Amino acid sequence: MSDLPSYNPKESETIEDIPERFLVDGYLKLRADGAWLFRGEKIKHRGLQQFLSRQLRRTQEGQYWVVNGPQRALVEIEDAPFLVKRIEFDKEAKASATMLATLSDGSQEILRPETFFMSEEGVLYTRVQGRQTENQKAEDHLARISANALL
Repeated sequence: MSDLPSYNPKESETIEDIPERFLVDGYLKLRADGAWLFRGEKIKHRGLQQFLSRQLRRTQEGQYWVVNGPQRALVEIEDAPFLVKRIEFDKEAKASATMLATLSDGSQEILRPETFFMSEEGVLYTRVQGRQTENQKAEDHLARISANALL
């Protein structure tokens, strides 16, 4: 048996909460187009891309990391932590058109029009809740709306 102390993740964590042996930095990057990079090389395996997107969490300090058991891999976010990959309109809605977004982590949620804004560069963004897990409640995150989301 190891003499190393055990580590039990909490609902909300700071970088200081993580034992150094479980904290990895400098390997992962999330590009503006939603592509994941490992040590500067694009990750091509779709399953691994989806896993990384689903495991993306925000620290109490506002940085993002991928959570894999007790290990935390800090992520360099080029633009926004989430990408709206697709928007569908509910044509059945009577009062107003409902917009259902599919996010880069595979989750779906209803978009709120009041959260949309455009950057000076002409990029459209919104605020989303992201995925809720048993250890972490859904939080408000920035999401870039992909150019293909409405196609």
